Amino acid sequence: MAQPLEDAAIKSIKTLSTGWGEQHREHRHGSLLPQIWWVLTSRSWIRIPLHCFAIEHRDGLILFDTGMDPAIKLDPGYIDSAVGRFLLRRIFRLHIGPEDALGRQLEKHGHAAAAVAKVIVSHLHFDHIGGISDVPQAELLVS
Repeated sequence: MAQPLEDAAIKSIKTLSTGWGEQHREHRHGSLLPQIWWVLTSRSWIRIPLHCFAIEHRDGLILFDTGMDPAIKLDPGYIDSAVGRFLLRRIFRLHIGPEDALGRQLEKHGHAAAAVAKVIVSHLHFDHIGGISDVPQAELLVS
């Protein structure tokens, strides 16, 4: 017998879009070519979503990852390494703006950033932790 929704541990899961990007096919699927070769010469791009997930749980609002920070596209000093800035533009094409910020995406789905109780971080890549500063009160769970 199905459990009544009000008694369920998870009431809903919503996908939050923090923009989208494109990455080299070789970066996604691998290549026998040397990395510097395809970074500089590849014309093959794959569209990728930049999502995170809001979970309405009986213990409070939980996020799985925090998506991408629009500042990576808008602030030239966001990445302080010259090599990192050089490679990012050649490995990823980011399509992200202020409306894609985590706080705005939460509001769009009826949640306040201040209401986030926990964040489960899948791994520490920039496209999974970019919005973490929008939820400083949240408990972080990271392996």
